[in-house]
Amino acid sequence: MAEEEARAITPIDSEGDEEDEDYDIVDGSSQSMGLVQQVLTMDLSRQPTYTQALVGGAAGWMSGFALSRVGKALAVALGGSLLLVHVGNKAGYITVDWERLDKDMKEAQTNINKKFSGRRQRRATKTFMKQGTKFLTRNMVAIGGFLGGFFLGMAA
Repeated sequence: MAEEEARAITPIDSEGDEEDEDYDIVDGSSQSMGLVQQVLTMDLSRQPTYTQALVGGAAGWMSGFALSRVGKALAVALGGSLLLVHVGNKAGYITVDWERLDKDMKEAQTNINKKFSGRRQRRATKTFMKQGTKFLTRNMVAIGGFLGGFFLGMAA
């Protein structure tokens, strides 16, 4: 399925005949590296300082702006839902089994803890941390620009 999503159909320019277009299938599966992996292996340290700061600032501003908009929408949705459940419970429209909810939450917490304590997860976490540390040390100027842009985007 990933191969199907990675393919794109692009028209090939045909000479003169616009009604009869030929299409070429472009396979993007060779770029199977995830976005996070691509970002963590990026090295801007050889670029000029202003380029590093500009790239970091632009990425930070976009991230901050998007997060502020999404965060506000999520806060309204979550707050509204909790308010409606609470009012509905107090008014008698909704009956909440709080003991069962508490039991289910504890069970979910136990399952999450078991899942994240596996050996494979520890190895993957160590690898991710090594790559993250290497990325941070190579791109300090871009990270500074990102943080500045992020806070500007959150304020916008």
